Amino acid sequence: MTTPVGSPGSNQMSLPSKKRRFLSRSDEEVVEEMDMELEYRQGWPTLPTLPLLTEYGNTEEYFGEHFRTAHMPTIESILESQRVEHFLVTPCHRVHTGCELDELTATLLVLSSVGSGTWFHAIKEIRKYLAGQALDIAIEFIDRRAYGGLSSFTILPSETKIINFWLNIRERIRTVLNSSGQPWSTVDVFHRGLGGTREECFPTVIISTSTSSDTAWRRAIIPAIRQISLPHLHVELLYGCFVVCVNERDGDKAGRVLTIKSFQNVLSMGTSCGPQDGGGSSTLGGAVTLHRGEQNLGTFALTNSHVIHSQRYDDAILGNQAFSPEHPLAQDRSLVVRAPSDGDLNVRLAVNAGLVENYTRVIDGFEGDPVKNEPPKFSLRLKVEMGQTSKIPLLEKQEKEKKSLEQENSMMEIFDRDIGTVYAASGYRKTSYQAHGTTSQHYGLDWALIRLGGRQMYNLIEASAQDIKCPFPIGRSANVWGKPELGGMVAKRGRTTDWTVGELNAIESIIVASEYGGEISCIPILGKKEPFADPGDSGAVVLEVPVGHMPHELKWVGLLLAAAEVNNIGYMIPMDLVVADIRNITGCDVVEPEEVGTTS
Repeated sequence: MTTPVGSPGSNQMSLPSKKRRFLSRSDEEVVEEMDMELEYRQGWPTLPTLPLLTEYGNTEEYFGEHFRTAHMPTIESILESQRVEHFLVTPCHRVHTGCELDELTATLLVLSSVGSGTWFHAIKEIRKYLAGQALDIAIEFIDRRAYGGLSSFTILPSETKIINFWLNIRERIRTVLNSSGQPWSTVDVFHRGLGGTREECFPTVIISTSTSSDTAWRRAIIPAIRQISLPHLHVELLYGCFVVCVNERDGDKAGRVLTIKSFQNVLSMGTSCGPQDGGGSSTLGGAVTLHRGEQNLGTFALTNSHVIHSQRYDDAILGNQAFSPEHPLAQDRSLVVRAPSDGDLNVRLAVNAGLVENYTRVIDGFEGDPVKNEPPKFSLRLKVEMGQTSKIPLLEKQEKEKKSLEQENSMMEIFDRDIGTVYAASGYRKTSYQAHGTTSQHYGLDWALIRLGGRQMYNLIEASAQDIKCPFPIGRSANVWGKPELGGMVAKRGRTTDWTVGELNAIESIIVASEYGGEISCIPILGKKEPFADPGDSGAVVLEVPVGHMPHELKWVGLLLAAAEVNNIGYMIPMDLVVADIRNITGCDVVEPEEVGTTS
C-alpha cells in the first residue's frame, strides 16, 4: 500500500521564483528573498523543506569549472569577517528524494552552529558577491546538528498537560489541513530539537507533505496551525511523499538475503510473504489459533489486509467491506498466499545465477572484451591441465561452491511455497479506540488471517538472517497478547529490516491512506538510532520489550501497518483492536496467542 500525496520527482520552485533569483541584486531585494524562518537553518532564497539529500554530481555545470579556487577564498573570508564558525563549506545539490539535479538545486552549503557569528549578514554578503559573479545559486546555512535531521524523542504518558492539550486541538488541526486544498501525508507529535535529550527538545506537531514548497503552507496553513498549537506545541513542516507499507520500490533488499531456511516447512515469525497473483512482498507476522465454541479451527498466519492485495481480493472488499470466512473466495480457498513471495524468490534466484556465472568464468575462462582492451583469460581448469597442480585445491573449491549454488537454486524453484489461503480479513475499515480516557473514531483496521495448509508456524523468537542483534533470547516463546503500554519499548522482526527496536509514543499519529478514503489514526513507534520499519515490513507483529526481568512469554502489542519516509517512524494497530475485530468478523475466539492475565 502506498499513498501518493503529490508529484514526487519534480523540483518544487515555480518559474516566477526562478526569474526572481536572477533579478535580485540590491540589498533590499536580497533581504526580501532571504529565508530566516528557522533559527537553525537560514539562506537565500526560500529554501526547500527538510529532509534533503546532498548530491555532488554535475557541480561544474552549475558552479563553474574553477569555483573552489576562484570563489571559495572570498566566501570563507566573508564567513570569517562575520565570525561564522564553519565545519563545511561546499558547492553541492540539495534535493528531495526522487528529484533531479538542476539549476534550482545548486546550493552553496555551509555547516555551522546556531549562535556562531551573524548568519544574516554573512548570507547577504555572500549572495551579493555571487550575484556579482553571475552565479545564481542558492545559499544554505544549517546547524550541523540539524543536517541529518533534528533529534526526536517520544511524548511520555506522564506528560498529561501536552497529551490533554493535543486531544483538545486535534480535530481543529484536522479541519485546517482538510480545508487547505493541499495534500498531506502524516501528522505526528514528538519532542523535536537540536538537543540530545528529551528535556532539551520542545513538543512539536510535525506535518509532512509533498507540496511543502507551495507558498500556501508558509503563508496560511502553518501560521493557522501554529496559532492553534501555541503555547504548548511548536509546529514543524517536513517534505514527505508517501506513507509506505508494502514493498513496491526496493524489491531487492530482502530477496538478496533469503536463505535456505526460508524454504522449510516451518514458517518463522517475520518471514517474507506475498499473494500468488499480486506483485507485493511483505511480512508474515505470527501464528494465531482459532476456536469456534469447542471446535479447534487450526492455526492461521497473521499479516495485514493490504499485504494480500490482489485484484480479486480488492473486488471482494469493494466498498471497504470486511472479508469474512463465509465469502465464496474464502470458501473455495482460491486466494493463495506464498512464502517467500514471488518477488523475493526471483531476486534470490537472479543473485545466485549471477554468482554461478562468475564461478563459470573463473573455472572455464572467458573471451576478453576488446572494447575494454581485455585479453582472453586462462581458466583454472586449463591451468591445471597445463600442469599447475597447485591450482587443484582452488579449482575443486570453486566447482564445489558453484554446484552448491546451482543445487540451491534448483531446490528453491521446485519448493512448494504455497502456505495456504486467505480465511478472513478486515478490509480497509475504521473503528474507534480508547486511549487517555478519550475515544478516537478513526483507527484503521488492517489485518488478514491465512489458513495454513501443509506448513506450520510457531511463535518463537529466531536469530536474524542479517547479523542484526535480536533483543530477545533466541528460542523464547511469544504467545500472549495485551494492550500496548504507551511509552514502552517494543521490537519487531520484519521481512526487510529484520529486528529493530523502538519506543511507543503516547500521542497517536494521523496518516493519509487512500485505501481508507482519507486519514486514519494509529500508534507511532520511534526507531532507536535507525528506522523502525521500511517498505516490506508491514504485517510484522510488534512485541513488548520487557524492562528488567525477561518473562517466559513475550507479549504481542501491535501489528505493523506502515512506515514514514522521515523521522524513523513506524505505525502500528493496537493488538487488542486487532483481536477484537478478528472475533467480530470470524465469530471465533483467539486462543493462541493467549490474552495476558487469562488461563488456558
